[in-house]
Amino acid sequence: MTTVTYLGKDAVGNISTYTFKINEVDNQAPKPDCQDITVSLNGAGLVTVNPADVDDNSTDNCFFSYSSSPVTYDCDDLGDNNYTLVL
Repeated sequence: MTTVTYLGKDAVGNISTYTFKINEVDNQAPKPDCQDITVSLNGAGLVTVNPADVDDNSTDNCFFSYSSSPVTYDCDDLGDNNYTLVL
């Protein structure tokens, strides 16, 4: 909620103010867009996938941040894996 105050002053110096509140509402859901990636394990046999690694220009009418966490894969996860991108 944002409070806005307008001040008006006429030619003879009379002043008047008007204050009102603006409630911003975001009713549009973000549009996630993902891409397939191929990653390689490091020398310790691990790789970490971050949200930005699979994001392919997701959009929203407002700023968004990732809610999904990085995931670390190891030798037990070789092959195709699913990663859920949450905005």
